[in-house]
Amino acid sequence: MSNHTRLLQRVVDGERNIIEVRAQPFHKSGRFGTADSIRAVESSGLVRVPPYMVVKGRGYAEETDSVWSNCSDGYGEKLTVLDTEGIVGERGKLYIVDFHNGGTFIGDHQKVRNVVGQERSKNYEMPIDQETEVNPLLEIISQAIKGRNPAPALNELGWVKNNLVSVFKGFDEFNEESKREDFLDDNPTYLVLRSAEIAREEDPSGYRSIGEQRSHKGLIIVSGGKDNLSGMLDQAESFGYAQFGFHRDSYDTVNSGSVVVLGTRDYGVCCLNLITNSGCFLGIVPEVLKVRTKIVGSAPLEVTVEDETKPSTGVDMVPVNAIERLLTEHLGYTQERAKDHLGVISSYIPLECERNVK
Repeated sequence: MSNHTRLLQRVVDGERNIIEVRAQPFHKSGRFGTADSIRAVESSGLVRVPPYMVVKGRGYAEETDSVWSNCSDGYGEKLTVLDTEGIVGERGKLYIVDFHNGGTFIGDHQKVRNVVGQERSKNYEMPIDQETEVNPLLEIISQAIKGRNPAPALNELGWVKNNLVSVFKGFDEFNEESKREDFLDDNPTYLVLRSAEIAREEDPSGYRSIGEQRSHKGLIIVSGGKDNLSGMLDQAESFGYAQFGFHRDSYDTVNSGSVVVLGTRDYGVCCLNLITNSGCFLGIVPEVLKVRTKIVGSAPLEVTVEDETKPSTGVDMVPVNAIERLLTEHLGYTQERAKDHLGVISSYIPLECERNVK
């Protein structure tokens, strides 16, 4: 198992075999690094990994695992948008939208490349057009709050590739729903709408003690719920970290968006001006993503796992024989088709994320 892949989950199958679900990083440097990394994951045939899956992995991983020691760009956005028409509330009000497992620009490498190349970024963040992006997004959110399923409209715009989409008006709604034990089981997309005024109060920026960060609302949203965040912070505390970070801008750059980045070690979560920086999005085999929560459960603490730091000659998202068994026995693939998917994994050499956002 390569040290460079990121641990996302440690599980056991029905035969009590330990399986580690790991993601392949696609690190690209330079001013077009974010766009290049988005394109690399797309070209690989793998599925981009949302921030909450990285957080979950940190709840299992040792400090030496690459999921802690390297940066990971999550498939998620932090948006600051202006409601000029009063679509979701008061006309002229500024809102923060947390968009996870999807986004207005994060799935479009060409859009990011054009903005960076033409130097059109806003405070080095991604500009979001009022008429073609902000208003449609707010209209979808407004209709979802009224009870309409937001998935069809978001899929039509190309902003998600998921039929399981939830919209929450405020932190409290999200917090209550995310307490469900199965909330993240099917890799959902979710959006959380808050006024910028409220979000500034709820999301203090900078380093705070581990205890304080356990109730940090911005961290809870990024993590997919308080339980997921607690797992990551429990590990951070066990490593001896006295503090943990959450870093954001002032939430006043109108109609702009930033990538959600999981920084190295205690740096924590970063939602800043990184659109012109290097990028390191993660990819995972689609079939494993679909079935991982249906045929396996979380590994009990007493199970002994082999040393993760041993060098390996191959690149495995999870052990190769385990993937092959999932594809053939549970999805009905032929051996030939299963081997084709395994070939996608082995064709990529892991690249360590060199970006240091500190």
